[in-house]
Amino acid sequence: MIHLNGVTVSTQNRVLLSQIGFHAPQGTVLGVYGPNGAGKSTLLRAMAGVLDLGHSGRIEIDGLEISPRIDPSERCRKILRLGSDFHSSFGVRVGELFELAARTRGRSEGVASVLERLGLTGWVSRDFGDLSDGQKQWVMFGRALIQDPKVLVLDETFSKLDLDRLAAAKVLIRERADTGGVVVIASHDLNRLATWSDRLLLLASGRTVAEGPVGEVFNGENLKKMYPESDLEIDPEGRMSVRY
Repeated sequence: MIHLNGVTVSTQNRVLLSQIGFHAPQGTVLGVYGPNGAGKSTLLRAMAGVLDLGHSGRIEIDGLEISPRIDPSERCRKILRLGSDFHSSFGVRVGELFELAARTRGRSEGVASVLERLGLTGWVSRDFGDLSDGQKQWVMFGRALIQDPKVLVLDETFSKLDLDRLAAAKVLIRERADTGGVVVIASHDLNRLATWSDRLLLLASGRTVAEGPVGEVFNGENLKKMYPESDLEIDPEGRMSVRY
């Protein structure tokens, strides 16, 4: 479904990403993790074709090369990236956001089902700007599900969700993958990524530390590569912890 080969991004002063490559087939949830400044957001913006920096290498979804040059509507049908902070400089109702997503998708079937699953049916008349940060994240997640891209990229999108919505998001993401989609998630919660994902991509200083199935990548050796001065380890229950 999505294939990266030799993706490199740099400015005049430094290399932000160097020779990143991986393949995520249909039905995959891919977790992306790394320390601050590892290049996670830069990678996800490049993948979504919205990076405002030049890059080399190739990014493909279903054989189509993704870049800022292709038609934005076509790009959004292939891949959609959500960040964590959503602002509106003008009054817009939640329902209008959903209507726009349905028009982008080209059909309205399934919209009511998404709103019901997310508990958003009664929100359509609310002003988006009046919502809390966590509520905005949940609304925009619903909008993305309505838009229904082949690859959904979530860049710290759930950073402010309550626990009940996190549990619901996990189920919805798994369902999306099981019906043939690909979901890419970047988060600072490595334990959550290891639980939600099929595969992990670990980054440090713009380079790949490891990539592969969670069971092969989520280990103390790779933690040490990302945090050489730390006392982090994988405990017997398979969770990242600090050695005391």
